[in-house]
Amino acid sequence: MINGAPNTVELTQHSKGKNNKIYGFEWVNNKEIVFITEQSIEIYDIDVNSMYVKLIKSLSINSHWFVYDYKTKLLLLSTGGNYNNILQPLQLQNCGEINKLSRFEIELHNSVVSPISSQAPSSVSTCKLLLLEEDED
Repeated sequence: MINGAPNTVELTQHSKGKNNKIYGFEWVNNKEIVFITEQSIEIYDIDVNSMYVKLIKSLSINSHWFVYDYKTKLLLLSTGGNYNNILQPLQLQNCGEINKLSRFEIELHNSVVSPISSQAPSSVSTCKLLLLEEDED
């Protein structure tokens, strides 16, 4: 704190790709941040004392949406399929390491709609993914 006000530092970083849509960002740890973009995953090292942001790892991969769990450092990307139902899990480690796990496809089932029920408002079914964590003994 300086004179009772919090000491804040502002750094700016753009995605390395041209016209690359950024879907979001997540903290890997207190010094590394990952950008999830339309065309890549980018991990940056942040040093507040030296006032720099440095790209330490980039992985070219097209994606449509993502989910991230900070505790397990698991990044789940939707990478394709007709309904964006092909998922690519990535395990993020410190120092910019990215472990690519086996990708998988989620089967989507279309419900049978009769002509009578098609006149009523359609209900949206949700697709759910359950991630279970095993305790280490």
